[in-house]
Amino acid sequence: EIREGVGWLLRHSTMRVLAVTVGVVNLAYTASSAVFVLYVRRELHLGPLAYGTLLAATAVGAVLGGLLVERATRSLGPGRVLSAALALATASRIGLGLTHEVFAVAGCLLLGGMGITVFAVVSISFRQRLVPDRLQGRVLSAYRMIALSTEPIGGALGGILVDRMGVRAPFLIGGGLLALLTLVTIPLISNHSLREAAEAEQEEVARYEARNRS
Repeated sequence: EIREGVGWLLRHSTMRVLAVTVGVVNLAYTASSAVFVLYVRRELHLGPLAYGTLLAATAVGAVLGGLLVERATRSLGPGRVLSAALALATASRIGLGLTHEVFAVAGCLLLGGMGITVFAVVSISFRQRLVPDRLQGRVLSAYRMIALSTEPIGGALGGILVDRMGVRAPFLIGGGLLALLTLVTIPLISNHSLREAAEAEQEEVARYEARNRS
């Protein structure tokens, strides 16, 4: 059963791209999130209350993203929304690496929370629509194995970068990685690519059902 889920994921390039994309985003975000408390203390010279308040800005962004994602997807299409969400996540990390102003930091965290939430909603909705019902659990397990396996690597990498290059390094390097990811994936997760993937899967499901009936 596990092999079937992994096999399905490997055969579908669009889902592979989404899984790897989430893995790279998790790598970059975990590297910076793991050292954010050091960033607040050393770079902003703030205490625990400010740390908690700044984290709340991420939650505000997530709520805004959840409220806006449906309308944005209807207007722009899922592919463009996914790329825009990656761009927001990129701007968040690079902005945190460059700014020294508390309100700018809060704004960057808000953008990051919005981008991550929008990407999650659209990508999960697409995955659930694309994957056949009989394979949902197995494909999800394979998808998460790829997407979440980078988090411990990111946490360790963040500590190493801080030790060797300073507290801002995980944010700037992570932002650069996300910028490259955004550019590379634009044609791979475009509206056209997602539509083609959905149509191809519908045809495959129809053939599967026809074989079972016969």
